[in-house]
Amino acid sequence: MEKSKKEVTIDSSDVDTSKNGTYKVTYTVLDSFKNKTVITRTVNVVQKLNKTVSQDTSETGIYKGSEANNYIMFSGMLFRIVNVDGNNIRIVTDKDIANVNYSAIDKWLEYFYKHLSTNSKKLVVKNEYCTGELGYENIDRNTNCPSKTKTKNAYILSTKEINESRDEEGRTYILPSTTSWIANKSGEKTAWTAREGFAYMGSQFISLQQEYNLGVRPFLTIKGDTLVIAGDGTIENPYKLGDITPGEADEYLNTRYSGEYITYSGYTW
Repeated sequence: MEKSKKEVTIDSSDVDTSKNGTYKVTYTVLDSFKNKTVITRTVNVVQKLNKTVSQDTSETGIYKGSEANNYIMFSGMLFRIVNVDGNNIRIVTDKDIANVNYSAIDKWLEYFYKHLSTNSKKLVVKNEYCTGELGYENIDRNTNCPSKTKTKNAYILSTKEINESRDEEGRTYILPSTTSWIANKSGEKTAWTAREGFAYMGSQFISLQQEYNLGVRPFLTIKGDTLVIAGDGTIENPYKLGDITPGEADEYLNTRYSGEYITYSGYTW
């Protein structure tokens, strides 16, 4: 009896190996007796996070300007990728997620780290962060570290990261619309804050009393070899790491993770 010989053709494929994501490939299989079978397969394109950042930043490792597509979901919260640190990646929350006085920042950040999802905490790398005191004469151009912290799970941005992210026209994606603490002090009782709207005062930094309750945006380091399993870095489709399982319809809210977003009565909470 003659054996059936199979011929396989690809009918359609939207696979782009340069972009992370899930793609469909449709195959048609014909045997020598003209029996036809159509099969669709799912192809997952993944890439290490540090390679993705390197490609996005033309190998500089630093995102610059005001329109950077560097959004990433981490532990259910929206972050921005800041830069490459060695082989690892540093990220900061897109918005303030707390308001505390300057002396309480470290204690609150411990609380923040404790409430990350279990899988997300496994991706965090303890790191040293820029801090120190800066005066008015160098605040707007400082890209150095006056000093560094001890190793921490999380900290807050310094002027170094903010100023490094500026393009040739001084624009940066990293400044918040709210008043947020940054790591540098301006004196014994005052510390620097950053805000996009301060530019009308001639600077995007302003010194305020440390006892004020102002915004905090956690800044942390995650493993660079973490796989990006989906997303293109835009706010509509941020990079995803698979560190949490997305919520589903009819799931109880008390089973979800701290920091996740929900829509209720037309508002995002």
